[in-house]
Amino acid sequence: MRAPVQPLFPTAFHRLVHGQSDALRLLLDLEAQYASAVADLVAARDRAVGKLQARQAAEMDAAAAQDPRTVHALVHRHMEVRAMPAAQHGGSGRARPG
Repeated sequence: MRAPVQPLFPTAFHRLVHGQSDALRLLLDLEAQYASAVADLVAARDRAVGKLQARQAAEMDAAAAQDPRTVHALVHRHMEVRAMPAAQHGGSGRARPG
């Protein structure tokens, strides 16, 4: 009969957490740096989208009294421009609520 195979992950995790290695501290530090960088990127994306939405709202308010074709063209342009922050930041292009 074969001896039961011990799963690799629990053994490696136990050694990492309870061992004398600095590997856990290094992994935790790297994770904190990564989380901070991601938070900065998300905040930058949200600021860019917020500025874009404010500018487009002002443009739409100014165009509301004009010819409907002008408003339609403006809406079309806004939709194209709004896709740019999503492409630049890899997101939906919409600011998160709250």
